[in-house]
Amino acid sequence: MSSDNKQVIGIDFGTSNSYFCKFLTKSDGHKTRTIDFGNDQVGSISSTIMYRPKKSNLIGTIAEQEWGESSNKEKKSYKLRTHFKPDILVDSDAKQYSVDFLQTIVTQLRAKRIDFFPDKHKVIMGVPAQASEDYKKTLTSIAKESGYGNIQLLPEPVGALIYHLWNKDLSARQTQGGILVVDFGGGTCDFTYMQHLDVCKAWGDMSLGGRLFDDLFYQWFLDQNPEAEQKLQKEGDEYYVHWVLCKKVKEFFSNSMTLNKTESLKWKVGEIKHYGAFNNLTWEEFTKRAEKYSPHKSFIDYLNNTKQKSNVISNKNSIDLINWFKESLISGLDQNKIRSSDIERVILTGGSSQWPFVEDTISEVLHIDKDNLLMSGNPKAAIGEGLVMLPYLKSKLDNIINLLRVNTEEFITNNISPEIGTRISSIQSKIIKEISANFYSDKIQNILTSFGKNGGSLASLKEKVQVEAYAYEPVFKNLFEKEINTLRYGLEEKLHNSINDWFVNNGITYTGKKVNISEIRDSIDSKTISQQSEKMELNIDNMATIITSSLVAILVGGALWGSYFFLIPEIIAGIVLTILIGIVGKKKALKYTNNIKIPKIITKAVFNKTTISLMIKKSIKKHKKEIENEFSKILEKPLIEINTNLKIAIEKEIDSLSVINQL
Repeated sequence: MSSDNKQVIGIDFGTSNSYFCKFLTKSDGHKTRTIDFGNDQVGSISSTIMYRPKKSNLIGTIAEQEWGESSNKEKKSYKLRTHFKPDILVDSDAKQYSVDFLQTIVTQLRAKRIDFFPDKHKVIMGVPAQASEDYKKTLTSIAKESGYGNIQLLPEPVGALIYHLWNKDLSARQTQGGILVVDFGGGTCDFTYMQHLDVCKAWGDMSLGGRLFDDLFYQWFLDQNPEAEQKLQKEGDEYYVHWVLCKKVKEFFSNSMTLNKTESLKWKVGEIKHYGAFNNLTWEEFTKRAEKYSPHKSFIDYLNNTKQKSNVISNKNSIDLINWFKESLISGLDQNKIRSSDIERVILTGGSSQWPFVEDTISEVLHIDKDNLLMSGNPKAAIGEGLVMLPYLKSKLDNIINLLRVNTEEFITNNISPEIGTRISSIQSKIIKEISANFYSDKIQNILTSFGKNGGSLASLKEKVQVEAYAYEPVFKNLFEKEINTLRYGLEEKLHNSINDWFVNNGITYTGKKVNISEIRDSIDSKTISQQSEKMELNIDNMATIITSSLVAILVGGALWGSYFFLIPEIIAGIVLTILIGIVGKKKALKYTNNIKIPKIITKAVFNKTTISLMIKKSIKKHKKEIENEFSKILEKPLIEINTNLKIAIEKEIDSLSVINQL
């Protein structure tokens, strides 16, 4: 077999219906294909077999139709059997029916030239989560005897989970949380609590299943058609009407009630041969019968003959079927100490899960919104389709895992770091722009312009600058805090979207929690902001010194000497100041000259528009550098921790994929 043409067969061998899917991987893609059994049996086939002397066996709806069309004489030599799968461990006949049923599928499909060679391909078959080892061995033996080779068994809840994962109803990460899978089929009712794709707890009842409701509808039919039972027994049609036709009525009724519980329905039993009719099928009447169900005598006889559990199902007492489902759910939760809060999602699968009371009961018991209940468009087929996808999904995820792990560092370097850097630069620019416009270019510029026009001492100039600096402190503090918060909240969302886009580009959805950037919040609390504000205040407070130093530098630099040579006293003062700077240093020289009143003729010349503009630009540049340095100090540790958290989040998602790959 070519390596680029690998076929996998997935089988959900069920009590009422069985589902067969194929998954084909080729060099040009992959696809899921359901088996067409004919007679509108695409993907699914009724788990029914009819034996005919000297003729080949018939299966599915063809067997059911053939029985309905057969004469009474023919029926005496025919044998029709269904619902045999739950009993394979306790009844040798049920085991043989299973072998013959599966074997006939192979024979008939090959006769139709359908590519179905389970002995040459990988076969995955579902098994109840609470199935015993003996049951698994029996099922494996049946498959091998039927020509399916050495099959792989996979818990049916896992198949349901993979189905919803494949169809993106769940992400890989969500499969790691608490998920309750309710598999309510024709023969059993299974509850499975899963975490990390592992079956943690499984419970339910191997007796509670759809066939009890088939029996309920049969007795409902007999009540409305009292003359029918004797006639059915005489003509050999009792089993057929009981387990085949009444199952069809049940399914029709269940689907109808899901849409509208107020409907009153009718159904003619038997298309070719008329056996009777249902009238006034209502939800109210159904619930009354379900609350007081007692099995029919023929069903009790079968259970007793096969030595199955009969202490609950007996003709000596009635059973509340709906409450039985509810109590099975509650008792399992209590015994396994599973709280409602432990369950994040609920998956409903199996034909009987479509009963309206199932959703109602689960929603009531778990206090969970019905929107959190997952059910495929065809819950009968979800397990089979999930099983068949597993090998390809594992191969696909293996490639994705390798790509993600290899490229994590590159992703952070190329996508995350630039994003953070751009946001920080943007915030810094906003702060500087605000300070430039409302502090330097407004208040400080007005002070310098006024000083240039009127003259005065350097001490008075410094004092005016200090007053404005202190007045601006609350504004700066609020601005700093606001922009830091903007960084935190905006960044958190952006990081999450960036990771999700990266995962999507690699062929999978990321639904992990947003990366925790509380380190920014914790590092920039009110105390930190206050401390940084104080540092900035000090810079602003020193603005007076910056301005004074600039003024002195201009005075002692001789720039004015040529133009104002007549100002001998001031020139002398400048010379004296130059000498003082050389002897005692700039700071002390400024201290000595701090209170010297500078005439406005000098300040007017010095503090022109060009000079003031240069002073403002120089101060803003210095202040900008200080803010950038402070941001670097504040964010150094948080940014390291953010990168660490990013890697942890990505690795957790990769681990989620790895768990699937280990199945």
